[in-house]
Amino acid sequence: MAQVVLVDEYKKGKSRSFESIKNEAFSIQNRLLSIREQLKLAEDKYFKFQQATKKNPRQLKYRKAKRRKKFSNTEEERLYRLCYSHYDHKIRLKKKKNKLIHAVTFFTISIAPGEDPTKLNGKFIKFAKDYHERWRIENGFRDTKYQFLHKSRSQKSTRRQFYWIA
Repeated sequence: MAQVVLVDEYKKGKSRSFESIKNEAFSIQNRLLSIREQLKLAEDKYFKFQQATKKNPRQLKYRKAKRRKKFSNTEEERLYRLCYSHYDHKIRLKKKKNKLIHAVTFFTISIAPGEDPTKLNGKFIKFAKDYHERWRIENGFRDTKYQFLHKSRSQKSTRRQFYWIA
């Protein structure tokens, strides 16, 4: 078995190596772990502040559009904004991580006995690219079939034909 890695196969203008992507992924993962710890500490401080000042303290719930605008004092506002700052940073890092994941494609290819993948590097890369293109074609067929075949559980062929035409 040989494993082939395609990096940025369908992104024009990008030519990164697998090593550079791997290093970037480790860096993002370390920053993500750090920001998660910072977020947890900020949430704990915010909750403790609420316990000290309010009757019914609540854990912070993150929502896209619904952020508070009115606060009882500046310390509460500072802690609230700190939590959201860390949360937004965590979301940005997750998006970066997903982009890296989508930039890399792995293929495992069976090789014949005595075949050395390091000497036939171009052959295996071409094979992986061809397979990847074929996979896109197969998915296109599947998507087209799904779009054109209406979901009908009817046993009557005339009803299924009607849905097909409609």
